[in-house]
Amino acid sequence: MSIELNDSEIWPPHYTIRRSLKARRTFLQISPTHGLEIVIPERQRSVNIPKILNEKRRWIEKILGLQPKNFPFHIKSIARPHLIECQAISETWKIAYQGSNLTTAIKLINMDSEKTLLLTGNVEDFSTCQKILIKWLIKKAKIHLAPWLQYLSALTKLEFNRMIIRGQSTLWGSCNAKKIISLNYKLLFLPRSLAEHVLLHELCHTKYLNHSQDFWQLFKNLDPHCIENKKFLKTAEHYFPDWLAVL
Repeated sequence: MSIELNDSEIWPPHYTIRRSLKARRTFLQISPTHGLEIVIPERQRSVNIPKILNEKRRWIEKILGLQPKNFPFHIKSIARPHLIECQAISETWKIAYQGSNLTTAIKLINMDSEKTLLLTGNVEDFSTCQKILIKWLIKKAKIHLAPWLQYLSALTKLEFNRMIIRGQSTLWGSCNAKKIISLNYKLLFLPRSLAEHVLLHELCHTKYLNHSQDFWQLFKNLDPHCIENKKFLKTAEHYFPDWLAVL
């Protein structure tokens, strides 16, 4: 299914709808190949498309760089990143590039004392640079989120067995029956209060593996602003840098 946009219209932009057997909930994604896609679980029948688009409008406009002359579809050029701001852990890293022969493999040099990441080699290969930076972010998330989760676990007396870091496209975190908590490395980009909200949410699932009234009562006791924070998370993509959003 495809919705075409007339030149005179400003909103919504051109998009396609794709049904997925793997998707657990409806989400949006943008790529240079397919443009703006609304991905819907195969079994889900009722979807309020206008509401979804309006809720994500700020993020969509940021990535697409909407201008009437660019319709029906346009992906704005994404420049190489020169800064990584990890609000959750109060760290800002500079990114520097040192180009060489096009056949030279790209390497990342971590200059801790200067809070700088130096990429050397064929740095014109943006896709590979992107993947290397994401690997660095995943490692960074393991280093910082693990002790943070341990601290909150001891504070709340909600124990977990193991923590893993992933790059889920639709989830901030999850917890299974074995009390294994999975966290998204993108939490690093959120304000500290929102990131902690997610960590507490998953810790609450170690006691209640559902969203029952008991779960929410426990969650509210630990995070009095959990309802408000939950709403903020729905539009939290605007904290992501442009180079990370267009994959």
